[in-house]
Amino acid sequence: MKLIIGVLMTLILLVGCSQTESTTKDHRFFDNPSPVEAQQNTDINDNANDAIELFTGEWEPFVGESLPNHGVATEIVKASFKAVNQEVKLTFLPWSRIMEQLKTQNPIVTYPWAITQERLEEFNASESFFTSNNVFFYMKNNHDIPEDFTSFDAIDHLKIGAIRSYLHTDILIENGLNPDLADNEVQSIQKLVSRPLDMIVMNDVVGNEIIHNSFPDYADEITHLKTPLTSAQLGLLTSKDSEETQRIINLFNDGLKRIQESGEYDTIIEKYGYSKLFYE
Repeated sequence: MKLIIGVLMTLILLVGCSQTESTTKDHRFFDNPSPVEAQQNTDINDNANDAIELFTGEWEPFVGESLPNHGVATEIVKASFKAVNQEVKLTFLPWSRIMEQLKTQNPIVTYPWAITQERLEEFNASESFFTSNNVFFYMKNNHDIPEDFTSFDAIDHLKIGAIRSYLHTDILIENGLNPDLADNEVQSIQKLVSRPLDMIVMNDVVGNEIIHNSFPDYADEITHLKTPLTSAQLGLLTSKDSEETQRIINLFNDGLKRIQESGEYDTIIEKYGYSKLFYE
């Protein structure tokens, strides 16, 4: 009898220990992670592929908030980032405000901007993805206009309009001209057709697009000189001295190369009716 009781007591102790061990394991499985595990999870979330904010403005037909896909330049930029699995989001602001933020060293990324030696000294820039030709537009019945742009001396007697914060504006001022400044191309064209100005400087594609869409009555009366004031390569600009913005530039350059090699770049510009946007 004592032997039987002893065996039963041993069994009870073994079952109790087993239940305690099982219960302990179950609680460990459902408990919150340890501080080390929690930090690891946080690090994983921090490294997630968050959308990059890109700043841009109105420059139809290349970029515009109301344009399909926000314009051909935007579609190229988005496709480049998508090729490296990077999402982006857009913020539209006036160009002058974007430039102010760049100059105050805020870590922002913006497109499309002319890439010049002066800007490379102040900002970081991506590889270029299209070329901008800025030309002199004028009214055909203005007989004071020269046959072509040959020198600044040949046009210094004319009243010339330009856009604030644009590269061509700086060039005109640096060469002794005093351009009439407008906030955008539409304002500049209005001054041209109402005759306070003799010529205005705009991108050739942008100018023709706006004239035909917003000033159709003057489409046959406005033309431009053949030789451009500037021919610039355009890309992304970022603030300097920021590892994050440099990382973004590197991502874009990698993605741009991929879509150029795959043929997606050509497909995009052909969809918008262009045979070529980039010139060496």
